[in-house]
Amino acid sequence: MAQPQALRGSRTVTSTAIHLLPAAVHGERTVIAQRQVDSKSNEITAFQPLLAPIDLTDSVLTFDALLTQTSHARFLVEEKEAHYIALDAIPVTLRVSARCVGCAKAGTGEVGRG
Repeated sequence: MAQPQALRGSRTVTSTAIHLLPAAVHGERTVIAQRQVDSKSNEITAFQPLLAPIDLTDSVLTFDALLTQTSHARFLVEEKEAHYIALDAIPVTLRVSARCVGCAKAGTGEVGRG
């Protein structure tokens, strides 16, 4: 997945910019899906509807820590049969840690798929 982006030129005097949550294929620089993020929410609520129509069987997904939610882990592992890695980058120290949280019991830290 790629970072949410504000649609250039979409901000007006009376409205905020439109934000899109994209799903991209790593290495190909190709956006395969995108969904508008509700102006009164964040990308957490757009995550599952964005990925629902895509075949993710045995795919490896990466995304930032904000999207590391137990419900997302269950959705990806149990419904979509995918693997996923949440990336948590801390810009102040530029420390990047990766952790696999896709497992038989989503969110337990036990590795079940992967």
